[in-house]
Amino acid sequence: MNIGRIISLVAAIIAATPVPAATIIRNGDRIALTGTIGPGDDAAFAAAIDGNVKTVVLGSDGGRVSEAMTIGRLIRKRHLDTAVPSSCASACALIWAAGVKRSVDGRLAMHCPTFPGELQCYAPTRQVMMAYLREMGAPPAVIELQEAAGSGPPLWVEPKQLEAAQPVADGEAASHGHRDDDLDEPAPPPPATAAVS
Repeated sequence: MNIGRIISLVAAIIAATPVPAATIIRNGDRIALTGTIGPGDDAAFAAAIDGNVKTVVLGSDGGRVSEAMTIGRLIRKRHLDTAVPSSCASACALIWAAGVKRSVDGRLAMHCPTFPGELQCYAPTRQVMMAYLREMGAPPAVIELQEAAGSGPPLWVEPKQLEAAQPVADGEAASHGHRDDDLDEPAPPPPATAAVS
């Protein structure tokens, strides 16, 4: 068997491997999202929330960018808070940034998006992620780390860098003055398979 066929076979196996879904659990006025963010998790999250949810608790190593930003925009539209008690990396940080009030008692990390099976950072999706973080009024250090992050290990945000994480004024994104109603018109999504993990 030649090397080209082996590479094609490995790529087909990777593509056929199911992506695990995040775990979404309701507990009173809180909803917890843990695990890798995968296809359909945005719909599952939307189905799990109602008017009684106040806070989204996050613990994820990342996953698909498009789903994370859809979840984030829903969080902002619903005026929910976000909290990270343990670890929230990559695409999870996009969800965290959407909180009206954001807290991190654990660790938050940024990572550059890649495609499954690829090792290189995908710059167009990185630009979409940075625009989204600005839209959500993320702390400047978080945006800077997203811009600096490579395809290697994630860049962890230091607690003092989050001190600039001021709560977002009710009904508007801090950096652009958008009303929540404006978030119904989504920004162009990144390629569906782009993931940060």
